Amino acid sequence: MTRYRLIAFTDPVAGRDQDYNGWYNEVHLSDVVAIPGFISAQRFVLKATTAGEIRNRYVAIYDMETDDPMAVMAEIGRRAGTEQMFVSPALDAASENSGIFEPCSEIVYAPGHSPGVPG
Repeated sequence: MTRYRLIAFTDPVAGRDQDYNGWYNEVHLSDVVAIPGFISAQRFVLKATTAGEIRNRYVAIYDMETDDPMAVMAEIGRRAGTEQMFVSPALDAASENSGIFEPCSEIVYAPGHSPGVPG
């Protein structure tokens, strides 16, 4: 099986940050990783822009392991809006940008920070 990362940039509806973050962290991440093909998920909030323009404040990074990432995405589409995957009205759906990325290099670690080496 091949490893992929689904990268999803999103934002809350104006004034709904607390509802959005609660739903995303406590409900949505678990709903997504319950789908076969996903193995982990983590969210980040933008600290600083260092180059160019970043339109979203939040990003979720999902690790996938599958031979068919589009079939996994189709399952998200099938579940979205059902009891298997509640979609919060605090999510500004128009703000979402996402894509599936496949590794094109090995992971390069700083000296003393490779897996299994205390850092």
